[in-house]
Amino acid sequence: MTVKEADRRVDKVGGALHDILAAWASMAEFVPEGQGALVALERLFPEGRSFVNLKVKEEWAAIATKLATVEREGLATHIAAIGAAPVLETLRQVHALYGSVIGTTEAPEEAPEVRESRSALLDSIRDYVIQVAGTVKRGKPETAVRAEALLKPVREWESTKPAKEKAEGGAGSNSP
Repeated sequence: MTVKEADRRVDKVGGALHDILAAWASMAEFVPEGQGALVALERLFPEGRSFVNLKVKEEWAAIATKLATVEREGLATHIAAIGAAPVLETLRQVHALYGSVIGTTEAPEEAPEVRESRSALLDSIRDYVIQVAGTVKRGKPETAVRAEALLKPVREWESTKPAKEKAEGGAGSNSP
């Protein structure tokens, strides 16, 4: 199989999953399955179908990230509820084939769109911490108390529960 053919298959199956989720998500106000599809669509395809235009290894990494998100957040149940489990399984298969054709079998740490977003977030958090720390004045303990209060959410932050735990009634984490 050629890289072009493997890429075409991933584009077609990944695009089909996007389109199926989008169709069901449009029914979110009418049926619960539509609400689940909307959750999955927003988590897996915030950029729409643009993944099909990425370079080969970047696209492979983007699909790997999407498949990992399905597992991590329990989105397969939402996908199965709309009858798209066979499409998800086909995506897993064509993704594995795509990886073997292009010589990539392990996902990079992050897909490009995730890396860019994470980097921007970390820069914003660093700027915030630096600005807050800059408000502390020697001999004015109230400024240190205020800075401590402003930085407390950052220091104590914990990840929210994955979608799977939320759907199951909140088993697991103590976080809000």
